[in-house]
Amino acid sequence: MRTISSQAPVRTSALPAQHPTELEPPRYDPLLLWAVVGLTALGLAMVYSASAVMAARDFGSPWHFLVRQGLAAAIGFAGMYGAMRYGYKRLEALAYPILAVTAIALLLVLVPGVGAAVNGAQRWIRIGGFNFQPAELAKLALVIYLARSLARKGEKIRSFSIGFLPHVIVTGFFMLLLLGQPDFGSGMVLLALLWLMLF
Repeated sequence: MRTISSQAPVRTSALPAQHPTELEPPRYDPLLLWAVVGLTALGLAMVYSASAVMAARDFGSPWHFLVRQGLAAAIGFAGMYGAMRYGYKRLEALAYPILAVTAIALLLVLVPGVGAAVNGAQRWIRIGGFNFQPAELAKLALVIYLARSLARKGEKIRSFSIGFLPHVIVTGFFMLLLLGQPDFGSGMVLLALLWLMLF
């Protein structure tokens, strides 16, 4: 005798596997983070120790330079947090825009009235009460550009015209702009970065 089950057949559907997105913000190293915080705090203490007397004499407050440096540190930490949330993998798409902005900034430094000269060196752009040095941005921009370019070229990096010449041209252009300021030290840093990433 056939028995009929009262239970309806259970329909099973395969659920899509949950994979973390490739652009998920990376986890940070607590030791490295606290090292940055500690070094920043030590730097603020040294700034106050070295400038309190002069700041009180010239500006009427011993905290003048400490406040300025603290504000710059706060902006730096905000930028660091933003970079941590953004994720380094997303920087690949911004490689060329950052490179273009850096080139424009390095050119603007050399324009009279735009670039600020100190002790014969024209290396800064004054924005509000702060001095922005495009040479620092150039170091970051070059690393991002080289990383993207070298990763995409693959085995073609062994070619002189593809893997060597374009990177030398970009780095050389930045170095020429830096030498025009003049900023020989930053130019040598760019050359070292190029050498390390190519070889």
